[in-house]
Amino acid sequence: AILLEGVVHPIAQTSPPSYLGPFRQSLFRRMLAPLEDLMRNSGANYVFEWALQRGMLRMVNSAGDDDGITYSDMSAMAKFSPGEGCVGKAFASKETIFIQDVSAATSDFWRKQSAMEDGLQSIAFIPHGESVMELCFSKQVGKVPSLAEPDAGGFVVEDHDAIMASIPDIAKVKGEVEAMMDKLGYRANKIDAPDKRDAGNTDKWVPRDPRLNRLTGIHPFNCEAPLSVLREHGFLTPASLHYVRNHGLCPKLFWHSHSIEISGLVDKPMRLTMAELVKLPKISVPVTLNCAGNRRKEQNLIQKGIGFHWGCAAASTVVWTGVPLHEVLKHVGIRSVEAGAAWINFASPKGEVSAGDGTYGASHARQVCMNP
Repeated sequence: AILLEGVVHPIAQTSPPSYLGPFRQSLFRRMLAPLEDLMRNSGANYVFEWALQRGMLRMVNSAGDDDGITYSDMSAMAKFSPGEGCVGKAFASKETIFIQDVSAATSDFWRKQSAMEDGLQSIAFIPHGESVMELCFSKQVGKVPSLAEPDAGGFVVEDHDAIMASIPDIAKVKGEVEAMMDKLGYRANKIDAPDKRDAGNTDKWVPRDPRLNRLTGIHPFNCEAPLSVLREHGFLTPASLHYVRNHGLCPKLFWHSHSIEISGLVDKPMRLTMAELVKLPKISVPVTLNCAGNRRKEQNLIQKGIGFHWGCAAASTVVWTGVPLHEVLKHVGIRSVEAGAAWINFASPKGEVSAGDGTYGASHARQVCMNP
């Protein structure tokens, strides 16, 4: 999200933060989206790209919130000849070098001490075209990470119980939510398998109820549940029957690698990880969402408008738990309206939609976003 002064700015920061030194600023300018994708796909905390320059391998690109860690600064100053050190050996042999336990690394890994001081536990050096990608993990990983896009998103492959256990005060939160849902008569609708209609598209991994009415063909996924099914479930709508308004594919996000970048007119620009986000104040509240196109089919029968035929089931009520937006904006130090912070721009992960730069975005007024 970017706080705006009159106009909408792109989500990426176009100039490096002033607190970085000249060399780190030059690295920031060269940071490319593909490196962020590799970090997200692999689950790494940091990614460094090494390329041959004047006969030596040097770090030319980086991704991840590595500001202030000694290992990053040491890597920025390091250089290796082909065949020298882990970087050089991976480059020369075109074979991956995987250090599963940094503390047990051999003398080939020259930066071992600083890696351990900064809490890195596993590191992989993976040849990638004419470069070597160094993937750094703050937790020990059991196998060589892949640079390829994963087959499925975190929702179906991650350990939900472990994630829930990592959230502060989760027992209290779950107790409040369960009491609220019991009072409102919640009836579950467990769906743990994809719909066979998605077999040929990018959403083939997403669990979906096959009874959902698809309103724009197979893909992208825009749907509402049959009204009779909603009636069976009462006031609260199970997540698997919630209506969906979608412009593109379902992004493959992961708890440990997904983050929210916040910059612009704030005192503390930052990239918030999910683990950091859930430490902020949380609330649980039943909320009814309604698509603006609900019952458009009836309107279109009288006079055709812009938009597809929604029935009367594009409304869903769910107990949501999360951090209110105003708490996030206070956390980063949103500046005053007088300072120009009048609008907040939101942008999705890249690649979510096919048009433009691949992101879907929206802009909302400050007074709406700060309303508790």
